[in-house]
Amino acid sequence: SSNYDITFVDGTFTVDQRDLVITAADQSKDYGDAFSFGGTEFTIAASDATTGLVLGETIDSATLTSAATATTANVGNYAITLSNIVGSNGFTLSNYSITNNGGTFTVDPRAITVTANNDSKIYGNTYTFDGTEFSLLDKDGDAVLPNGEVLGTANLSSTGAVNTANAGAYTISHTALADANGSNGFAAANYDVTYVDGTLTVNPRAVTVTADDQNKIYGND
Repeated sequence: SSNYDITFVDGTFTVDQRDLVITAADQSKDYGDAFSFGGTEFTIAASDATTGLVLGETIDSATLTSAATATTANVGNYAITLSNIVGSNGFTLSNYSITNNGGTFTVDPRAITVTANNDSKIYGNTYTFDGTEFSLLDKDGDAVLPNGEVLGTANLSSTGAVNTANAGAYTISHTALADANGSNGFAAANYDVTYVDGTLTVNPRAVTVTADDQNKIYGND
């Protein structure tokens, strides 16, 4: 080296960002239920499919949002967005090139049971349904629907309703829900309805048969 007059020129060592993929976990709920994200509903992977972060660093939480969390969110699929990543054990956001993969939040129909009320009539009378002759039971065992909604009417029918139906027991059946009264935003598509038939009993009609008075002369037939 004594034969050379050496000039040293520094080089640059570039530490590139590490690729990281954060994916929001898919979620689901029934229509009318409330949902709150805890901030940990996600998975982490490097872009080369290796698992986890380097140097013992961790991602502790993130902000997850979706329009599906509202109790009024209709049945369907909604996007889950992810932002505001927070880590610890030396985690620095600028050291990573992060790809956020949103998840899917599915709002499923809410299960309710609609039971036709039992009723009766007298043979010869006509029975007319107005559509409110039923009881309702929510999936949680309540007789009320979420968001203040009200089931206005149900389509009810029975072969025993006509005046010619003989005395006996007849099924009261349902064909569909109908929201005739507005019902505070009630939409049948948001519900998975189980119908329970009722019974319409046609009772015998009371009649009185009175023999006519008669007379005859003694000794005559």
